[in-house]
Amino acid sequence: MEVNQKAPVVSRRHVHIAAPLERVWTLLIDIDCWPLWNSAISKVKLGGAPAAGSIFRWKSGGVTVVSRLQDVEPMRRLSWTGRTAGIDAIHVWELERESGGILVRTAESWSGPLAHIFRPVLQRFLDRSLEAGLHSFKAAAERGAR
Repeated sequence: MEVNQKAPVVSRRHVHIAAPLERVWTLLIDIDCWPLWNSAISKVKLGGAPAAGSIFRWKSGGVTVVSRLQDVEPMRRLSWTGRTAGIDAIHVWELERESGGILVRTAESWSGPLAHIFRPVLQRFLDRSLEAGLHSFKAAAERGAR
């Protein structure tokens, strides 16, 4: 699964993390613990194992999102789709070994009526959100937190 390139709101970010791939993957795939490193997420509950098709419910900014895991490729890729308040989201994480650590890429697209109507505001919000989340993820992975 890839983000929707034609969506009105699309954001991409990447960062180098000086940590072993196994640690980075473990932090990413432990979905129920996302609030420990991402302060924008207040609650997450994965219904089952982290596998393609698994549903998870989470809260961010007071809004509840119902999401479904799409791709779960260990040590390489995690993607999910979600829907809330008139927005359809696709989020993709990719991990790649590089000299001295891991290159982490993340991208998200938002489509739907609200994404079209409020595109400029939502674009700024998503850009900031991905940047902050990636920064927090990097810090947690580099200090070895779970």
